[in-house]
Amino acid sequence: METGLGFTLHRVHWQLFGSFTFKSERLPDSVRQRMWFAWLRATARRLQVPFPRLLWCRRQELGELTSRLHYHGLIAGLPPDALCPSLNFELMAAWQSLGGGWARVSIYQDDRDGVGYLLKGLGYASDAERFYEFGKFGSQHCDLMLSNSAIRIMRRAMLPRHQTGKQIR
Repeated sequence: METGLGFTLHRVHWQLFGSFTFKSERLPDSVRQRMWFAWLRATARRLQVPFPRLLWCRRQELGELTSRLHYHGLIAGLPPDALCPSLNFELMAAWQSLGGGWARVSIYQDDRDGVGYLLKGLGYASDAERFYEFGKFGSQHCDLMLSNSAIRIMRRAMLPRHQTGKQIR
């Protein structure tokens, strides 16, 4: 089952998918949030993109095996010619330099359905999959956060004059 959120997020031309852990399990939420935004700002600065133009979607969840809190994120709005494996490693190192733990950043691949992965358990999956996700983690750790630029795109997508089927960049 696809939600309006899933439909709209699938239309964005995502460029990066990342997973981000934390060195300590005891970090307050405010510290984790500051780390995320510091990483995004460093990424925007490194790629010379104005921060407000950066599109991102982030999901917080507990790990299945260790129950450790971590983030998954999608990024768009970057210069296409900047995307390469060395950038991925640079962005992973930037996360760790901010005090983060393990990080993996890769070029987004449509066929791997990163949007579906982020939205699992939030109305995107089948009823059985949603039941499994909520039974595994509980609903309190399925937080999804969108950038202001992603929210603006979603609002535009809801306007009647918007062309359907067009990919958003």
